Amino acid sequence: MQAIRLPARGYEGAPDWDDLRRDFCGLGGLLDMPADELKRRAAGRLAMLAVPYAGLNLGRELAADQAANWKAQLLPEIVSISPVLDAQLMLDCGVRSSALADAGDDWRALVRNHLRLCDVVIIPPIEGWDQAQDVFQAAAAALNSNKHVFIIREGRGK
Repeated sequence: MQAIRLPARGYEGAPDWDDLRRDFCGLGGLLDMPADELKRRAAGRLAMLAVPYAGLNLGRELAADQAANWKAQLLPEIVSISPVLDAQLMLDCGVRSSALADAGDDWRALVRNHLRLCDVVIIPPIEGWDQAQDVFQAAAAALNSNKHVFIIREGRGK
């Protein structure tokens, strides 16, 4: 298995989606599309849902609820995993681990493991996604690992 690095080299700092697009859109790695088109393009592939969490004061439960909502909307065409959703489930079941904190090396390791497992990354249009450092770093790391990143255009579009 290939190593996944977070943060992706060259993309530290504030999220700069224009820079990321310049680097990867020509290669077809970073794509914007409605949910119905995404379901056709990513069907049968394991996806990681990258949702805003760290630093946006959404709270883990709201972020997990939003991830769960999108996970359900993408089924059955796309099976997805989400570090935020999985971490919340573990906390709800009484698991205590430093990997469940929203910052630090252990949390980044949890995200890296999810990235390693997935075939594609999907970014739903959840408020603040474009300002979220954690979403940006996941996208950059996926692209640097030759994985497609799909940004769902506004609207739920089942």
